[in-house]
Amino acid sequence: MDQGLAAALAGIAGVVGAGIGGLATAYGARVGAQKTIEAVHTQVTHQASAEHEHWTREQRRQACDETVSAWMTFVTLAVPCQGRISRDQDLSEEQFNTLHEAFIALTIATAKLQLWGPDNLVSSANSMSSAAKQLHVAMLRWPQTLHGGDTAETSAAKEQIEACATSASAAWRSFASTAHTTLSVRSQH
Repeated sequence: MDQGLAAALAGIAGVVGAGIGGLATAYGARVGAQKTIEAVHTQVTHQASAEHEHWTREQRRQACDETVSAWMTFVTLAVPCQGRISRDQDLSEEQFNTLHEAFIALTIATAKLQLWGPDNLVSSANSMSSAAKQLHVAMLRWPQTLHGGDTAETSAAKEQIEACATSASAAWRSFASTAHTTLSVRSQH
């Protein structure tokens, strides 16, 4: 074989080798770019999910704070009313109005929790709101009973109000415990 032919074959082999190398490099770059895109997509998805979970926890925490605040306002107004009832005294129109407004605020606050869950917290909040409603309604009926003049009915109404207050207090403790557990467990994630 002469040197010219050998050089030509070597050149052809070099071009073929360079072409194959170029194709392999392009394929490697394409696969690497695809893997980079997949990794970035996964990272963005996980980050968005984590940020959404954080936002949801904060909304839940805020709704719980509003519920606690509304409960405290309701109880702060209900306790003096209950004291007057236990002494067979009437309630003023202002007491009725402020107690009613506090009950409405509590109902609204507990309804917000339905947006954020979880179900056990919503159920506990609904139980608390229901117990507060029973106490509220029993107190609203008090003037009619007091002015009715029947001692037995008055005693029964006072017992009912006391029982409603006890139920409301138990429902509050249950809600507070559930909220504490829910917020503590969820915030650890």
